[in-house]
Parts: sequence; C-alpha cells; structure tokens
Amino acid sequence: MKKGIPLGIMNYRELKEKNYYVVDKSLLIQEFLERMAKATLVTRPRRFGKTLNMSRRCPPMACLQNSSISQRIQK
Repeated sequence: MKKGIPLGIMNYRELKEKNYYVVDKSLLIQEFLERMAKATLVTRPRRFGKTLNMSRRCPPMACLQNSSISQRIQK
C-alpha cells in the first residue's frame, strides 16, 4: 500500500491505520512533560502538528478538561 501525505488529519491513530507518513515527535512531548512548567507556549504556524502531538499524549477532550480554555468555555 502506498503511503499518503496526511492533510487535515489531527488524530495519530488515524494516521497509523491509514498508512500516512508520520514524523515522530515523541522526544518533543517527553521534553514538555519533563520540564513540568506551569504553562507552555507552543508557537508554530498553522498545519505544523500542534494538535496531532497532543492527541498522541491523550484524547483531545481529556486534554482540555483541566485547561483554562475548558474553564472559559464552561462559564
């Protein structure tokens, strides 16, 4: 099966199941977790994989449950 380029896919599991090219950024995620900072600012252009990297760590809604974004949405 020929590998494709994942455009608009933000779920790691889907990338693997549908045989798309994937850049492994596990070490980047590990570095974020080891720093244990109160806040982390990720400044990258659109379509750079920010959401995809978070989906590798936890399901999207679970990540948002304790975030300040989630708290603002609920108010």
